[in-house]
Amino acid sequence: MLLIITGKKAFEIVKCYTAGLADITVADIDVAALISPRILRNHLKKLDLSKYDLILLPGNVSSDFSRIEDEFGVKIRLGPRYAHDLPAVLERIDEVELSRTVPACRFLESDPDLIRKELLELEEMSEPAFMIDEVKIGGNSAMKVMAEIVDATSLDRDQLKKKVNYFTEEGAHIIDLGIELDASVDDVKRVLEVSQSATELPVSLDTMEPDLIRAGINSGAKLILSLDKDNIKEVGRDIAKADLPVVILSRSGLDELFETIGYARSIGIRKLIADPVLAPLGHGLTRSIHDYYHFREVDQVTPLFFGIGNVTELLDADSIGVNASFAGIGMELGVSILFAPEASRKTEGSVRELVTGSMMMRLASARQSSPKDLGIDLFVAKEKRRREGVPVLDVDPVVTVVEAPQWASDPLGYFRIAVKDGMIFVEHNLPDGKVEIISGKRAKDIAAYIAKSGRISMMDHGAYLGVELAKAELALKTKRSYVQDEEI
Repeated sequence: MLLIITGKKAFEIVKCYTAGLADITVADIDVAALISPRILRNHLKKLDLSKYDLILLPGNVSSDFSRIEDEFGVKIRLGPRYAHDLPAVLERIDEVELSRTVPACRFLESDPDLIRKELLELEEMSEPAFMIDEVKIGGNSAMKVMAEIVDATSLDRDQLKKKVNYFTEEGAHIIDLGIELDASVDDVKRVLEVSQSATELPVSLDTMEPDLIRAGINSGAKLILSLDKDNIKEVGRDIAKADLPVVILSRSGLDELFETIGYARSIGIRKLIADPVLAPLGHGLTRSIHDYYHFREVDQVTPLFFGIGNVTELLDADSIGVNASFAGIGMELGVSILFAPEASRKTEGSVRELVTGSMMMRLASARQSSPKDLGIDLFVAKEKRRREGVPVLDVDPVVTVVEAPQWASDPLGYFRIAVKDGMIFVEHNLPDGKVEIISGKRAKDIAAYIAKSGRISMMDHGAYLGVELAKAELALKTKRSYVQDEEI
């Protein structure tokens, strides 16, 4: 029989996740992680432990309870850090040897299919403020990621389709077309037609020009960015008649935003998304976050638009952690749409990062936990835990290599390596002047093919090729440039 000991604040959620699979008792402390040997000893003295053969403590307690275990004659082990992992631990309680020092969740392997299923169930049960095609917006639905194609009207058909396909594959929920200032009505019609033919996702139009907004309405745009106090008077009734969702923003603060939203509702616009405008770092970011917070205090229903690209594009730092942090801030503010343009090399991958960030925050919110130990993460350059490899043997002599010797040319030809469009390309220049191209996504696959097909004849050439292919794959994973024979 199993007994779970928790604190006063966590009792209800532990009870919810335990669902009768174990007995629960509450120690005389608010926060379960602060249970000490003294508190535990005093609590156990009050209990009849005769029917229990295992006691589970919260996984994040840090004291040594071995003496208490001996004193009371019952095994004391650490459970998971978070209550949401209790069902998985309890289901495998007879299969896993739990530890006095390592949380039980460390012994559980995250199942991507189960995580995907949990997210799908959460979304299916959610009640949105409204729908854009099949995409839920607002309410208690998940934050959606909008990917902007910057200056879409400057792209030809193939370029635009390629961008749309890229963002669709990256997991975006809405494709937004950024319209140039000098674009024409015909340009708007063209980019909407091309984009809608390339994806089943909703396509939005990003312009404040009334004529172009009307062209977007007539050409099937599913969302309009953006209305303000000026252009709403010209096209607001057209949007209301078409019953289109619209983002409403303000250039001069919340008073103007509330006033414009009020006017929009008065003329029949029902599907509103408010944009208090997220400012860049150094230009009022803290104040703008306060505006979002104040908006949500006053209006708890209207979906919010969060332009994270305003921060990432104007900050010389890797976008991964920034996007994760702002997805978390968005969750706390009740944001509905996370916006990213990927307008520069340094922000490439932002859409995928925000999609993952949104899923992390969705799970954390549902599980009432921090966004950690969820089974999904945004680690790329760093890792959560050190993995131990084969230990270095303590033997002599140790050969210390200072400089690699010069390598001779391989009589079977030489290779030039490049990365493009998520692939590694290897140009094999043969001795007779012919050239062949070998491509793949993984260094080991390409290296194995080259070696097994007899395209190299020298061991040092194979070693060199393996190093360069590994660098190329690393460049792909980290979204960095690759130049053969240079450091990444």
